[in-house]
Amino acid sequence: MIFSEVEVVKTLDNKFFISWDFLPSVPPIDGDTVDNYVFNIYWSKHPTEEFAPILDLDGYPVEIDGAVGPLSYTHDFKQFEFNVDHYYKILAIPKAYPEDEFYSSTVFVNMKYNGIHDTMRHAEYILYNMYHGNPCKLYKRKNSGTRCPTCWSPERQQIVLSHCSVCNGTGFVSGYYAPMDVQISFGSSHKISVPQKNWENVFLANEARMSNYPIVRPKDIIVTLDESKRYVIVKVDITKLPKLSEPGIILSRYNYIVSQILSIDEIVSSDSEYNLLS
Repeated sequence: MIFSEVEVVKTLDNKFFISWDFLPSVPPIDGDTVDNYVFNIYWSKHPTEEFAPILDLDGYPVEIDGAVGPLSYTHDFKQFEFNVDHYYKILAIPKAYPEDEFYSSTVFVNMKYNGIHDTMRHAEYILYNMYHGNPCKLYKRKNSGTRCPTCWSPERQQIVLSHCSVCNGTGFVSGYYAPMDVQISFGSSHKISVPQKNWENVFLANEARMSNYPIVRPKDIIVTLDESKRYVIVKVDITKLPKLSEPGIILSRYNYIVSQILSIDEIVSSDSEYNLLS
Protein backbone atom coordinates (compact mmCIF):
# COMPACT_ATOMS: atom_id res chain seq x y z
CA MET A 1 0.00 0.00 0.00
CA ILE A 2 1.09 3.60 -0.62
CA PHE A 3 -0.13 7.07 0.32
CA SER A 4 -1.71 8.58 -2.79
CA GLU A 5 -2.68 11.90 -1.20
CA VAL A 6 -2.39 13.61 2.17
CA GLU A 7 -4.06 16.98 2.78
CA VAL A 8 -4.57 19.34 5.71
CA VAL A 9 -7.03 22.25 5.76
CA LYS A 10 -8.27 24.71 8.38
CA THR A 11 -11.79 24.28 9.70
CA LEU A 12 -14.26 27.08 10.40
CA ASP A 13 -13.60 26.74 14.14
CA ASN A 14 -9.84 27.26 13.64
CA LYS A 15 -8.68 23.63 13.89
CA PHE A 16 -6.76 21.36 11.50
CA PHE A 17 -8.48 18.65 9.47
CA ILE A 18 -6.15 15.97 8.09
CA SER A 19 -7.24 13.41 5.49
CA TRP A 20 -5.38 10.84 3.41
CA ASP A 21 -5.90 8.20 0.74
CA PHE A 22 -4.23 4.80 0.85
CA LEU A 23 -4.01 2.82 -2.39
CA PRO A 24 -2.55 -0.54 -3.46
CA SER A 25 1.15 -0.47 -4.26
CA VAL A 26 2.48 -1.01 -7.78
CA PRO A 27 2.93 -3.87 -8.53
CA PRO A 28 0.06 -5.00 -6.27
CA ILE A 29 0.72 -7.35 -3.36
CA ASP A 30 -1.85 -10.07 -2.71
CA GLY A 31 -3.90 -9.53 0.42
CA ASP A 32 -2.45 -6.08 1.09
CA THR A 33 -5.41 -3.80 1.81
CA VAL A 34 -6.04 -0.76 3.95
CA ASP A 35 -7.79 -3.03 6.47
CA ASN A 36 -4.38 -4.43 7.42
CA TYR A 37 -3.03 -1.09 8.70
CA VAL A 38 -3.40 1.27 11.62
CA PHE A 39 -2.41 4.95 11.42
CA ASN A 40 -0.86 7.49 13.76
CA ILE A 41 -0.75 11.23 12.99
CA TYR A 42 2.38 13.27 13.69
CA TRP A 43 2.74 17.06 13.70
CA SER A 44 5.39 19.73 14.24
CA LYS A 45 6.04 23.44 13.80
CA HIS A 46 9.14 22.60 11.74
CA PRO A 47 9.09 20.84 8.35
CA THR A 48 11.73 18.23 9.25
CA GLU A 49 12.23 18.13 13.04
CA GLU A 50 10.56 17.43 16.37
CA PHE A 51 7.50 15.62 15.05
CA ALA A 52 5.32 14.24 17.84
CA PRO A 53 2.20 12.07 17.68
CA ILE A 54 -1.19 13.65 18.30
CA LEU A 55 -2.42 12.31 21.65
CA ASP A 56 -5.91 11.40 22.77
CA LEU A 57 -7.52 12.46 26.07
CA ASP A 58 -5.76 9.62 27.92
CA GLY A 59 -2.31 10.67 26.66
CA TYR A 60 -1.89 7.88 24.10
CA PRO A 61 -1.18 8.42 20.38
CA VAL A 62 -4.36 8.71 18.34
CA GLU A 63 -4.75 5.46 16.39
CA ILE A 64 -7.05 5.02 13.42
CA ASP A 65 -7.80 1.49 12.28
CA GLY A 66 -7.88 1.21 8.48
CA ALA A 67 -10.62 -1.44 8.72
CA VAL A 68 -12.86 0.98 10.64
CA GLY A 69 -11.86 4.41 9.34
CA PRO A 70 -12.45 7.08 8.33
CA LEU A 71 -9.00 8.02 7.00
CA SER A 72 -9.24 11.49 8.47
CA TYR A 73 -8.89 13.30 11.76
CA THR A 74 -9.52 16.77 13.20
CA HIS A 75 -6.62 17.99 15.31
CA ASP A 76 -8.30 19.75 18.24
CA PHE A 77 -5.66 22.44 18.44
CA LYS A 78 -6.71 26.03 17.89
CA GLN A 79 -4.11 28.13 16.13
CA PHE A 80 -3.22 31.47 17.70
CA GLU A 81 0.11 32.13 15.97
CA PHE A 82 -1.02 32.51 12.39
CA ASN A 83 2.48 33.20 11.09
CA VAL A 84 3.61 29.72 12.25
CA ASP A 85 2.93 26.79 9.93
CA HIS A 86 1.83 23.41 11.29
CA TYR A 87 3.26 20.38 9.46
CA TYR A 88 1.65 16.93 9.45
CA LYS A 89 2.57 13.43 8.31
CA ILE A 90 0.88 10.04 8.70
CA LEU A 91 2.55 6.89 10.05
CA ALA A 92 1.21 3.66 8.52
CA ILE A 93 1.76 0.56 10.69
CA PRO A 94 1.05 -2.94 9.27
CA LYS A 95 -0.91 -4.95 11.84
CA ALA A 96 0.99 -8.17 11.09
CA TYR A 97 4.46 -6.63 10.77
CA PRO A 98 4.65 -3.40 12.85
CA GLU A 99 8.39 -3.11 12.21
CA ASP A 100 7.63 -2.32 8.53
CA GLU A 101 5.98 1.00 9.39
CA PHE A 102 6.47 3.98 7.05
CA TYR A 103 5.53 7.69 6.84
CA SER A 104 3.66 9.72 4.30
CA SER A 105 5.08 12.93 2.87
CA THR A 106 4.87 16.06 5.03
CA VAL A 107 2.00 18.45 4.30
CA PHE A 108 0.75 21.80 5.56
CA VAL A 109 -2.07 24.26 4.88
CA ASN A 110 -1.81 26.14 1.55
CA MET A 111 0.10 23.28 -0.06
CA LYS A 112 -2.45 22.64 -2.82
CA TYR A 113 -1.33 23.65 -6.32
CA ASN A 114 -1.95 23.05 -10.01
CA GLY A 115 0.33 22.55 -13.02
CA ILE A 116 0.83 26.27 -13.70
CA HIS A 117 1.90 26.91 -10.11
CA ASP A 118 4.25 23.95 -10.15
CA THR A 119 5.86 25.20 -13.36
CA MET A 120 6.48 28.59 -11.75
CA ARG A 121 7.83 26.96 -8.58
CA HIS A 122 10.16 24.79 -10.65
CA ALA A 123 11.42 27.87 -12.53
CA GLU A 124 12.19 29.56 -9.20
CA TYR A 125 14.01 26.42 -8.03
CA ILE A 126 16.15 26.25 -11.17
CA LEU A 127 16.89 29.98 -10.98
CA TYR A 128 18.30 29.85 -7.45
CA ASN A 129 19.96 26.42 -7.60
CA MET A 130 21.56 26.68 -11.03
CA TYR A 131 22.18 30.38 -11.76
CA HIS A 132 22.43 33.15 -9.18
CA GLY A 133 21.47 31.58 -5.86
CA ASN A 134 24.00 31.35 -3.03
CA PRO A 135 24.21 28.21 -0.84
CA CYS A 136 23.17 29.02 2.72
CA LYS A 137 22.11 27.49 5.99
CA LEU A 138 18.71 28.49 7.34
CA TYR A 139 18.17 28.39 11.10
CA LYS A 140 14.49 28.52 11.98
CA ARG A 141 13.93 30.19 15.34
CA LYS A 142 12.00 28.36 18.04
CA ASN A 143 8.98 30.09 19.55
CA SER A 144 7.93 27.33 21.93
CA GLY A 145 9.44 24.57 24.04
CA THR A 146 11.49 24.40 27.22
CA ARG A 147 12.39 27.81 28.61
CA CYS A 148 16.06 28.66 28.96
CA PRO A 149 17.24 27.95 32.54
CA THR A 150 20.00 30.56 32.28
CA CYS A 151 18.40 33.77 31.02
CA TRP A 152 14.63 33.31 31.39
CA SER A 153 12.94 34.76 34.47
CA PRO A 154 9.69 32.96 35.40
CA GLU A 155 8.76 35.78 37.75
CA ARG A 156 9.22 38.54 35.20
CA GLN A 157 8.28 36.38 32.19
CA GLN A 158 11.10 37.80 30.09
CA ILE A 159 14.75 37.36 29.14
CA VAL A 160 17.08 38.94 31.69
CA LEU A 161 20.43 38.43 29.90
CA SER A 162 21.38 40.16 26.67
CA HIS A 163 23.88 37.44 25.68
CA CYS A 164 23.11 33.80 26.44
CA SER A 165 25.07 30.87 25.00
CA VAL A 166 22.30 28.41 25.91
CA CYS A 167 19.44 29.90 23.90
CA ASN A 168 21.19 32.54 21.75
CA GLY A 169 18.78 35.22 22.90
CA THR A 170 15.55 33.35 22.08
CA GLY A 171 14.45 32.37 25.58
CA PHE A 172 14.13 28.68 24.62
CA VAL A 173 16.69 25.92 25.09
CA SER A 174 18.98 25.63 22.00
CA GLY A 175 17.02 28.53 20.46
CA TYR A 176 16.99 27.29 16.88
CA TYR A 177 16.21 24.11 15.00
CA ALA A 178 18.96 22.26 13.15
CA PRO A 179 20.01 24.15 9.98
CA MET A 180 18.47 23.46 6.60
CA ASP A 181 20.30 23.78 3.27
CA VAL A 182 18.75 26.46 1.04
CA GLN A 183 19.63 28.48 -2.05
CA ILE A 184 19.07 32.23 -1.68
CA SER A 185 19.59 35.03 -4.18
CA PHE A 186 20.90 38.21 -2.54
CA GLY A 187 20.05 41.54 -4.10
CA SER A 188 22.08 44.73 -4.02
CA SER A 189 22.27 46.62 -0.73
CA HIS A 190 21.18 50.24 -0.45
CA LYS A 191 21.66 52.79 2.29
CA ILE A 192 18.71 54.27 4.14
CA SER A 193 18.82 57.46 6.17
CA VAL A 194 16.54 57.83 9.20
CA PRO A 195 16.75 61.36 10.69
CA GLN A 196 16.61 61.49 14.49
CA LYS A 197 16.21 64.51 16.74
CA ASN A 198 19.92 65.11 17.28
CA TRP A 199 21.57 62.88 14.68
CA GLU A 200 21.07 60.91 11.49
CA ASN A 201 21.02 57.12 11.48
CA VAL A 202 22.32 55.61 8.24
CA PHE A 203 22.11 51.86 7.74
CA LEU A 204 22.16 49.28 4.97
CA ALA A 205 18.96 47.65 3.75
CA ASN A 206 19.42 44.19 2.24
CA GLU A 207 17.01 42.13 0.21
CA ALA A 208 17.03 38.49 -0.80
CA ARG A 209 14.78 36.06 -2.60
CA MET A 210 14.17 32.33 -2.27
CA SER A 211 11.71 29.68 -3.39
CA ASN A 212 8.68 28.48 -1.46
CA TYR A 213 10.47 25.90 0.70
CA PRO A 214 10.89 26.12 3.53
CA ILE A 215 8.44 28.84 4.53
CA VAL A 216 10.39 31.37 6.58
CA ARG A 217 9.33 33.98 9.11
CA PRO A 218 10.87 37.05 10.76
CA LYS A 219 13.76 36.36 13.20
CA ASP A 220 14.92 33.24 11.33
CA ILE A 221 18.68 33.31 10.66
CA ILE A 222 20.53 32.94 7.35
CA VAL A 223 24.22 31.98 7.24
CA THR A 224 26.02 32.17 3.89
CA LEU A 225 28.45 29.33 3.21
CA ASP A 226 30.92 31.35 1.11
CA GLU A 227 31.57 34.24 3.51
CA SER A 228 29.87 32.98 6.70
CA LYS A 229 27.86 36.18 6.94
CA ARG A 230 24.89 36.10 9.29
CA TYR A 231 21.57 37.74 8.47
CA VAL A 232 18.34 37.96 10.43
CA ILE A 233 15.07 38.06 8.50
CA VAL A 234 13.05 41.13 9.45
CA LYS A 235 10.27 41.00 6.85
CA VAL A 236 8.85 38.42 4.44
CA ASP A 237 6.82 39.24 1.32
CA ILE A 238 5.38 36.28 -0.55
CA THR A 239 4.23 35.74 -4.12
CA LYS A 240 0.94 33.95 -3.58
CA LEU A 241 -1.33 32.91 -6.44
CA PRO A 242 -4.86 31.46 -6.38
CA LYS A 243 -5.86 28.30 -8.15
CA LEU A 244 -7.79 29.45 -11.23
CA SER A 245 -10.50 28.06 -13.52
CA GLU A 246 -12.38 26.12 -10.86
CA PRO A 247 -16.16 26.02 -10.41
CA GLY A 248 -17.74 26.87 -7.10
CA ILE A 249 -16.05 28.32 -4.04
CA ILE A 250 -12.24 28.31 -3.98
CA LEU A 251 -11.04 27.83 -0.41
CA SER A 252 -7.95 29.60 0.89
CA ARG A 253 -6.00 26.34 0.85
CA TYR A 254 -5.80 26.65 -2.94
CA ASN A 255 -3.62 29.74 -2.72
CA TYR A 256 -0.08 28.65 -3.54
CA ILE A 257 3.15 30.36 -2.47
CA VAL A 258 5.57 30.55 -5.40
CA SER A 259 8.44 32.56 -3.92
CA GLN A 260 9.49 34.59 -0.88
CA ILE A 261 11.09 38.04 -0.89
CA LEU A 262 13.09 38.75 2.26
CA SER A 263 14.19 41.96 3.95
CA ILE A 264 17.28 41.07 5.98
CA ASP A 265 19.75 42.75 8.35
CA GLU A 266 23.34 41.62 8.74
CA ILE A 267 24.20 40.41 12.24
CA VAL A 268 27.35 41.88 13.76
CA SER A 269 29.81 39.64 15.58
CA SER A 270 28.88 41.10 19.00
CA ASP A 271 25.28 39.85 18.76
CA SER A 272 24.41 36.55 20.46
CA GLU A 273 22.87 35.17 17.23
CA TYR A 274 26.30 35.32 15.63
CA ASN A 275 27.32 32.30 17.70
CA LEU A 276 25.28 30.01 15.45
CA LEU A 277 27.62 27.64 13.63
CA SER A 278 27.44 27.05 9.90
